[in-house]
Amino acid sequence: MLDELGEPTQLAVDKGIAGGLGPNSQLNSLAEFKRQFPIYGEFDDSHFKRLNGEWVADAYVIRAVCKATIADPHSTPEQQVEAKAILRQIKDIQD
Repeated sequence: MLDELGEPTQLAVDKGIAGGLGPNSQLNSLAEFKRQFPIYGEFDDSHFKRLNGEWVADAYVIRAVCKATIADPHSTPEQQVEAKAILRQIKDIQD
């Protein structure tokens, strides 16, 4: 999660959810990243930031992706469990 200044919150770092958006998130441009990972394509560029060479997203994007995963009938049970756990972590951070 990113704070209002675009930096990861300490709680997000402590919870282990402040990392990049995957092993290939070191792509040079956000456009290139979005082409490789189309799930992020619908979100405005303002929701993303390059941090330590990796692309990170704010809570809005993470929450939306998690909710879409939970609603997707093709998601595996493991994906749904992980999405629910991330949503709980976001709620804990924001409470």
